[in-house]
Amino acid sequence: MFISIKRFLESRSEDLPAALLRMVQLLLQGIETHAVKGDAADHQKFIEDMQKIREGLGEQPAASEVLVLAGSVVKSMEEYNNRTARFIHAQCAELQAMVGMLTKTMTSITSGSEGSITRLQTIEKHLHKASMIEDFQTAKLRMGECLETLRGEIVLQREESAQTVAHLRSEIEKSQERMAAKPIRRTDLASGVPERSEAETALVAVAKENRRLFAVIFVVKRVSLVNSRFGYAAGDQVLHFFAQHLVQSFSSADKLFRWSGPSFLLLMERRESHDKVRAEVTRITSQRLTTTIQVGARSVLLPVAANWAMFPVLEIRPVQLLFQQLDSFVHGGAGSDDDVGA
Repeated sequence: MFISIKRFLESRSEDLPAALLRMVQLLLQGIETHAVKGDAADHQKFIEDMQKIREGLGEQPAASEVLVLAGSVVKSMEEYNNRTARFIHAQCAELQAMVGMLTKTMTSITSGSEGSITRLQTIEKHLHKASMIEDFQTAKLRMGECLETLRGEIVLQREESAQTVAHLRSEIEKSQERMAAKPIRRTDLASGVPERSEAETALVAVAKENRRLFAVIFVVKRVSLVNSRFGYAAGDQVLHFFAQHLVQSFSSADKLFRWSGPSFLLLMERRESHDKVRAEVTRITSQRLTTTIQVGARSVLLPVAANWAMFPVLEIRPVQLLFQQLDSFVHGGAGSDDDVGA
């Protein structure tokens, strides 16, 4: 990618802010245009994320807003690059399997007549040493027998080769079907748990199955403050610590997802009453947590806490209404330290 920014740098001082803003917009547009395309849906989401960031610049953004947007661009690019690398690795693994099957096929095709070839080479040596007519007659007889055997082997090998090639073609078609049908598991790189799209898919499935499930949304406090003071890498460490705390504290049958921003969604299948499930969550979240993060060469001890709310999945229909309530809590209703769920 090549974008000339010389004319923007040479702008007059009074035009410089507008020129710099235009230059940033061009760079973001260049990132959208030249992003490597792996998984089509993932590529489209990345383009949409870049467009949202570009639209968020506005006409006269503050310096702090530009820095935050720059961090968002870098984070989005790193996550997309990692997901694309995993996608390409999966494609290469399937291709390697196909090459291995083809190699095995070629080996079986070329090695079928080695016994007859050896016999023909032996007969040729006997002919060189033959000195009497009987020797030639014996060699001729053996050659006829060998050629007859060889013809049978060729016919048999042709049939086996056709079967092998048919089997190989079938395996390749199955492999291609697996590649097309196998969903790519989307994992949040910061916390190590599945992303929101996986959570939405799971909730839709649960709504159809009528399973008694509770959705608990956690919003980790002060993550934006940690990001602005220590950088996004520090905030990611806090999110990873809290996610692992939830995974270790709740049942292995419960499923944890990264929802949006500094929030996580826990799906709990329970037969107990709402109050007992709420008491279980309260007991675990009431623990005082601290974690040590690495900021360059120094260590910083930080408290970790979260607001949370619990929703009975089957009582909220359609499931899209549940999505709205979860987002409403994350963006506007997470100010209280108490459980505000129904």
